[in-house]
Amino acid sequence: MSVSVLAAAMLALSVPQGPVPPAVDEVEVSPQGVDPYPAFVRRATPLTPAGKVMVWSTALCPYVAGGRTEENRYLHDRISQTARQAGVRMAGKGCRPNLTVVLADEPEALVRKARAAGKFWVDRERPLSFERYATTDRPVRVWTNFAEVDVMRGAVSADGLGNDLLMFTTSSAGSRVRTSVAGVIQDQFVVVDRRQMGGRKLAGLADYVALAGVASARADRDYAGFNTVLNLFTEEGRGDASPMDRAYLRGLQAVKADSPGGSQLGQVVAAMRAERDGRADR
Repeated sequence: MSVSVLAAAMLALSVPQGPVPPAVDEVEVSPQGVDPYPAFVRRATPLTPAGKVMVWSTALCPYVAGGRTEENRYLHDRISQTARQAGVRMAGKGCRPNLTVVLADEPEALVRKARAAGKFWVDRERPLSFERYATTDRPVRVWTNFAEVDVMRGAVSADGLGNDLLMFTTSSAGSRVRTSVAGVIQDQFVVVDRRQMGGRKLAGLADYVALAGVASARADRDYAGFNTVLNLFTEEGRGDASPMDRAYLRGLQAVKADSPGGSQLGQVVAAMRAERDGRADR
């Protein structure tokens, strides 16, 4: 699909004058005094069929289209800044985009054209996966192309899933099963339905994409009671990334890709707690 086609959808939103600073005075403890991190990580993190956390296989290269020039630039810069601050490896200028974000008036028509252009890997064993992605009424849809790679032998499988629509296998690979297998993200295609923005700010949208896109967080889950920007499109309406969101993004970078699947979620939680408690290396 040509850039001119992708850029045809215009987003009628006001552009903030600069990035909205993250909140720093929030305490990440539930009203009941329970640490929310373990439940949030379990709820938000998609796993590969082998039970592994997915990590980016190459440096991140975001590309944003569909809005006005200044809107595209703002979204690109804020997503990039959020990812960089989380420790995500960023590609340099002239890189090949592997995180494509498109603002669209007709998202279903756009993703069908994108599929025809070869943007999606559709597993023949999941014939309904793309249809669910194409026809969802969610305001933001994320398609992730990923592979399970044996770090000793190379790729063992490849797949593509709309990670805000489908159920992932959540069983652990276990300490004795395929511990050399890593789940790697190859590229993502994020489509925002501008008709459902409802006056929400670009800053919130950028942070939402950073969670649902860069981190592949499960945007279809119910996050009631959690202090997260994944509530952007709910009545709770969190408007930017919370300290927990930012700690989650950073925690994912602490995952040892070839470690047993059962331990990887714990690695994320441990990194988040260390940051909250002031024990993280900075």
